[in-house]
Amino acid sequence: MGLIASTGSLFAQVPKGTEVFAFGVAGEGCEEAVHATVIDPSGKPVWTRDNITQMERFTSKKDSTMASGLWQINFEKPIQNVFEDYYVEVLGVPGYLFLNRERYWSF
Repeated sequence: MGLIASTGSLFAQVPKGTEVFAFGVAGEGCEEAVHATVIDPSGKPVWTRDNITQMERFTSKKDSTMASGLWQINFEKPIQNVFEDYYVEVLGVPGYLFLNRERYWSF
């Protein structure tokens, strides 16, 4: 999914029994960047990166510490570089991203 200068959060439902999944984030080349944070269903930040220009991924571990449920990805302006075009991808779970934590599909 491509986004343009959008701060805020997107949400992804991770179904029960999912073993490995990932969220990828990339800016548009070396000039355009984004700051991203992945938050688990309990509200704990588990991954954060600033000034992302090339694809970087949070990948879950294949163990019981990665919970099913509603995961959150926060997007902010980077500390440096231009904040404009960036991309997000969802791998290993249904590829739906939701705008609201109270309105989403469960699987």
